[in-house]
Amino acid sequence: MKPVLLLSLALVATGVYGQTEDQDADQGQGAVSESSGEELTARQEYERQEAEAAKKGSAGFFQRSADNVTSQLKADWLRVDGLFDLGPISRLGEEFRAFNEDLRFTTRLDLGLAYTVLWQHASAGEPHRTAASGDFDFFGTWHAVGELGRTAGLVGFAVEYRHDFGGITPSDLNTQFGSLLSTARSFNDNAAGLKQIWWQQHLANGQFYMRIGDIDQNDFFSTNRFQSANFFFLNEAFAESLAVPFPDAGLGVVAFGFPNESVYIGAGIGDASPSSGSVASDSLSGEIFAALEVGLLTAFEGLGAGHYRLTVSHTDAIPQRNQPSGQSLAISIDQELGRFVPFTRLAFSEKEGLTSFRRIVTAGFGLENPLGNAGDEFGMAAAWAQPSDPQLSDEWVIESFYRLQLSPTVQFTPDLQFIINPSSGTKDVVVVGGLRFRIQY
Repeated sequence: MKPVLLLSLALVATGVYGQTEDQDADQGQGAVSESSGEELTARQEYERQEAEAAKKGSAGFFQRSADNVTSQLKADWLRVDGLFDLGPISRLGEEFRAFNEDLRFTTRLDLGLAYTVLWQHASAGEPHRTAASGDFDFFGTWHAVGELGRTAGLVGFAVEYRHDFGGITPSDLNTQFGSLLSTARSFNDNAAGLKQIWWQQHLANGQFYMRIGDIDQNDFFSTNRFQSANFFFLNEAFAESLAVPFPDAGLGVVAFGFPNESVYIGAGIGDASPSSGSVASDSLSGEIFAALEVGLLTAFEGLGAGHYRLTVSHTDAIPQRNQPSGQSLAISIDQELGRFVPFTRLAFSEKEGLTSFRRIVTAGFGLENPLGNAGDEFGMAAAWAQPSDPQLSDEWVIESFYRLQLSPTVQFTPDLQFIINPSSGTKDVVVVGGLRFRIQY
């Protein structure tokens, strides 16, 4: 079944075609503020909904992976000033944000643009020690029906183009010195295409939401606060839950329910072996990936928010990859202690061959605004990974980064990784330095 048909069925099921006229009529009417009792203009009411949805920790735009489309748009709403005025780049960002704010109100369409460049150099490797690539992303949502964070129905999409700069990409740099762990898996060479398109429906005053279409299951299950090679750690030991055989983006559905503000239950099912490339080429392979997650959301007085997750998953056998069927278990925790945010993640697969790694344990921390500049982030973490192949040795990784918020739209991140005991390498330790530059409108 093609994703366009799935999307059409979801639109019909939620009544989008029958509600468009009512929605347009509502935009011309005022609403009453629950706090003051004063009548709000339509724009003020919509801005109130946006602010409420952006602050919600359970429903609304519940933050999953930082690479999730809704997470990236939410981050743009909460944009900070940064260190410098970068002249034309800053002016362009201000113009685009003003344009986007008008667009959100007049059409309920919210758009984002980003371009990220990564350069890395390794202390050892043959024949290449240097790698670089660029990643262009265009993403957005259309708020078709309902109230944000409560009964909203959204159409979301993500377009992506990844390219090299004439040599190898960072995703392949690890192969040059014998490590199984990619130093930056998501920075590869991939043709431009529509990678995701989906319908997301919120119900029961935001206590339930569902996303259906061409989606990335890795955006929802066994995540953590620092899971993003675009914003935080680069090594895939921290950017993914490696012992869980997550498929690439493909046809599927996820659903999350929130019995109260502290507990949620989520489930997802999708194609375990989607065809690579764009949405247009996707078709069901017949193999299924399924996940179930139970989560606890905490808010300790004087400390901050915490997120505790237990995830189990199943994947069917995929004969073309010689991958058996099997189950995985993952535990992921991050807890604010003021500006200091420690985290840990443990993942185990039932059988050899489900993924490249049978077991992996990570632990580390992030420190927000360490030098007082809003938007800056310092992170340090370590990982132990046991390969599925018993003939290969265990690997260790230590990584640290400092992300500078140069302006509201520009981030610059020096990064340093120590790959200890590469599984099939000849060096005991390989050092990989990296520089990441990201601009997002």
